[in-house]
Amino acid sequence: MKSRISFLLIALLALGVMSLSVMGCGSDDEEEKDVGATPTTSTKPADDGGGQIAVSKIDPIEKEEILAVWANFMQFYNDKKLTDIKKLWNGKGSDYIFINISDKERIEATGAAGVQTQLKQLRTGHLVTINDKWTGGNMTTFWIRSKGGQLQASAHGPNAFRVGETWAYFVKDRGTWKISQVESIETRNLASHVKIEIHENQGRGFFDNDKYLIP
Repeated sequence: MKSRISFLLIALLALGVMSLSVMGCGSDDEEEKDVGATPTTSTKPADDGGGQIAVSKIDPIEKEEILAVWANFMQFYNDKKLTDIKKLWNGKGSDYIFINISDKERIEATGAAGVQTQLKQLRTGHLVTINDKWTGGNMTTFWIRSKGGQLQASAHGPNAFRVGETWAYFVKDRGTWKISQVESIETRNLASHVKIEIHENQGRGFFDNDKYLIP
């Protein structure tokens, strides 16, 4: 009788150990499933270590706004609306314009006042250019980045003072894109145009790093 009771006790004990083991395995499976079902995500914009936001974080609407600014600039100039042109520029000491026309004739100005004075002289007081207009299509190639908390853009297109190509640098100030630097080269001078004068490598703002290229 005692042997039978001992046997039953041992059997019950073994069954209890097995049950605990099975429950423990089920618990491990559930914990592993929970971890896998909660992937980690980040809302922090990616940057390249220099405070410059990756192009994937740039809203495509920025490109459309820049296109509108440049279209207005060309139209205002051609219509002699110089007061309206002034509103499109950044209005800072970093403003700069460089135009190369005719036989490598350099026309340039620095600073807000200098740029506005030069544009006015070209349109109304320069005997050689008084009837010239800004021609060609809008910008076709764009680079946009966020640096130091400010959106910046560069653009290149088949338009120019007279006929040729233009490079431009824009900054977004208080929610509005502004023209900061412009370089326009007449067609006959493009062959000798070996560097972009307003490029950041030359100490100005224009950049053309492909990682900021906007399709």
